[in-house]
This record gives sequence, structure tokens and C-alpha cells, in this order.
Amino acid sequence: MSIRLELLCINSDDPSTDDCYTINEKGAGMTADDSQADVARQYKLLHELAHKLGWRRAKLAQGSKGWLCPCCVKLYEAQTGHSLN
Repeated sequence: MSIRLELLCINSDDPSTDDCYTINEKGAGMTADDSQADVARQYKLLHELAHKLGWRRAKLAQGSKGWLCPCCVKLYEAQTGHSLN
């Protein structure tokens, strides 16, 4: 049996984000074996992959904390003037 790991964008509920990767099912994901060691390894690799693909960790004004997809990163940076590197 395998376990699917997938990042979901914390901004996917925003009505102004039609291009959000989570809404359009373009999120970053990986599959791990059902061992704890492989889940931990794939989880770490998923974070590295996500960063390479333009996903960034953020905390929104509404209090949500987590990952933003590349589309929502651009939207966040345009709205706030803060760069998420």
C-alpha cells in the first residue's frame, strides 16, 4: 500500500484566485511506501521539490499558515509588497 502526500495552497478559498494550483489540481505531490521512514523521506523531498517549483511558506493576514502555490505567491506579493523567498 502507498501513501499520497500532496501540498494544498492555503489561499485556494480566495475567490480572486482562479489560477490557484490546488483549484486546478496542479499541486506538488509524491507517493511514499507505507513505512514511517519512507513517509518522512518523501515529506522532506516534497518540501524541497515544492520550493524548486515556486511554492512558498507563508502566514496570511487571516491567520492561515502553510504553503502558497506559485500563482498565489505572485498574488500575495502584489497585494502586500512583501517578497516570499
